Amino acid sequence: MLQPNPRLLRVVLLAVTTLSPSVVTAQTPQDATAQVEAVLDRLVDSWNTDDLTAHVAEYAEDATYTLPRGVVRGRDAIRRALSGFETPDGLRGVLAFDGVAVRFLGDGAALATGRFVLEFEEDARTSSGRFSLVLVRRGDVWVIVHDHSS
Repeated sequence: MLQPNPRLLRVVLLAVTTLSPSVVTAQTPQDATAQVEAVLDRLVDSWNTDDLTAHVAEYAEDATYTLPRGVVRGRDAIRRALSGFETPDGLRGVLAFDGVAVRFLGDGAALATGRFVLEFEEDARTSSGRFSLVLVRRGDVWVIVHDHSS
């Protein structure tokens, strides 16, 4: 009777688990969509709890942000650009997103589009516009690499 070769079995098992990224990193479309939507939820929650540091933490270190006045490069620069919304009482406005759609651009890349609404309670004013976010998965974390809001 033929005996299994333990060494050969270990080599085959190692090769299958090493060369098959889907074994380790597989993600269903529903899981990926939920993770991207969670990034958007954290953006809204951090803004509405006056936590600009947590808000910009959702952006990659090398992210770009296109605003009506130009392109901002890097997480620190994005934070500085958004710091104009800081007041002694917290961040100005209550943020909400609606009409959000997530489309995957390939494995580990997504486009999220929608409408932002920023309500300023102090002067009963509302600002709104469209946004496009490009997100990539880095390891197990989705981060924003580009934001175009206008």
